[in-house]
Parts: sequence; C-alpha cells; structure tokens
Amino acid sequence: MAEKRMISISLVDDDRFLDMTQGAQLLYFHLSMRADDDGFFSPKKTLRTVNAKQSSLDELVENGYVIMFPSGAGCITHWYANNTIKSDRYKESQYPERNQVELRTIDGRKEYVLRNVSATGTNLEPQRNQTGTKMEPERNQLGTNLEPQDRIGKGKKELSLSKESSSKKESSPHGTTAEPEMPEKPSLDEAKAYFRGNLLSGDPEVFYDHYEAVGWKIGNAPVQDWRAAARKWSVKEREFGYGRSSPKGEESKPRDYDGSYDGHRMKEVSI
Repeated sequence: MAEKRMISISLVDDDRFLDMTQGAQLLYFHLSMRADDDGFFSPKKTLRTVNAKQSSLDELVENGYVIMFPSGAGCITHWYANNTIKSDRYKESQYPERNQVELRTIDGRKEYVLRNVSATGTNLEPQRNQTGTKMEPERNQLGTNLEPQDRIGKGKKELSLSKESSSKKESSPHGTTAEPEMPEKPSLDEAKAYFRGNLLSGDPEVFYDHYEAVGWKIGNAPVQDWRAAARKWSVKEREFGYGRSSPKGEESKPRDYDGSYDGHRMKEVSI
C-alpha cells in the first residue's frame, strides 16, 4: 500500500467543507491518511486512535464526504479527486464493499457513488483508471472471473463481453421500460401529523422546507425513509436547536462538535 496521501485544496477550501465542525474536518484528514489505495477504511480504530466522536463521522456522511456501508466499512467519496497512485505502488482494496460503488465525474471531479443493481442482479466492478507509468486494464465482470481485456499489441484479439442479458433493460409486462421506484416523500400535512403523533421536537414546517429545498437528499443519496429522517431531525433539534429562533436580544452561537464555541458560525447541515 502506498504510504503517501494527498488532499485537493479545492475540495477542502469549499464552503461546504469549511462550514463543518473542526472535529469533522480533522477526522476527514485522519481517515484519508489511513484509507487503503482505493479509499476504503474501517472507522472504529481511527475513531479510538484520534479520540473522535461518532457525530463527526455522521457529519461527514451527511455532507457527502464519506460513504458508509451497513457492514461498518466506509470510503472517501472524492478519493480519486485527491489521490493518483502509480500502478507499481497500488494495492487493490480487499473490502468487498468496493463493488457497491462506482466512479463518476461530477462537476469535473471524480467521486464514488452508490452503484445501482443491474438487470441481471449482479454488481459490476467499477472501471479503474490509475494515473502513473502503467495503466491498469479495464475490467468488466458479470459474476464470473474473466481475465481483463487485452488491448496491447497487434494481432491480439480483443476480448469482448456481449451477453444479451447485460444489454437488455428490464421491461414491464406491457413492454415498456420499468422506471426505478422512487422513495416515498411526505406532504407537509403528513409531516405535521407525524411530528404531532410521535411527540417529536422541532418545527415540522422547517423540516419539510429543508428537505424539499435539497430535493429530499442527504448528500448525493435520496432520503430512503423520511420518518427516520424526521426522528433524527428531532434528536438534532434537542441537541442543537435546529429551526429555533434565538431569544430576543440574544444572538445564537453555533457549537462545535464537543459543545464549546469555536467563534465561527456553523452552517446548518443536512441530517
């Protein structure tokens, strides 16, 4: 595994990064240093080593700088915007979660996004392009161990995968392409009723307006369960006072991750 790591100044100089708490920013650097050559990591040891809080990790996830998986592993979203590793130093990640994401170029930067399951029910391994003296060959896997495509030298036959099942889109019984099912999102009245019925803290209108403004997303991922998001909003409301106005004559001061004042106004983060 390569010993050196890089951080893109344009990434950490972004307002969204600077608006996070100092605890979340520092944890991002530590995770980036300890991630493997594909940007994957197990956060438990790092949290203990640097005495970081779980809330800092949650903040990185909410702002789209880290992707966490149900197994407890995670990856740095903009890993390939930060790092270029030569193939002679590169060591492939051993985390199976690497098959759950793929690389895309968004706003001119490479970043990991969660992969959609293909029509055949298998996960395709993301295309890997390493910058350096040698380029790793493109790999296309359809649930079998196939050798990479050989594109070097004249007279060698190119290996192509042309399975009909991988190219066909899943169709409905009427012959039309089935649209992916979108997560449920509430109306304002439903949000108000859920807050009242479950005695949740906070203003349901502020909660609804916030998620309506961001397209019902947390980072780049759609909100899968708005009721769970409402419950989490309620917890944050009790801890940090989301949606509350300051008492008359008293300016509200944002708190950093450990409860002390850091002297800078913290931008409200998505939850």
